[in-house]
Amino acid sequence: MISIEAMEAINKYFPKESKELIEKGMEKGMEKGMEKGREEERLEIAKSMKNFGYGIQEISRLININIKEIEKL
Repeated sequence: MISIEAMEAINKYFPKESKELIEKGMEKGMEKGMEKGREEERLEIAKSMKNFGYGIQEISRLININIKEIEKL
């Protein structure tokens, strides 16, 4: 992690590049967060399906989740 002083120096001497790096970092962070949210949602759906009596093979095929992950639920 970069210190605050280092970030301030980068902002002072490279304002355009700094802004671009911050924007790229934010985009990448949002992408990772969205992917994690989608994965959590798929696991919740798989868990519900398992509770309703669907077979593990069927859940894996329908939601495209690894069988081992479904067994953990």
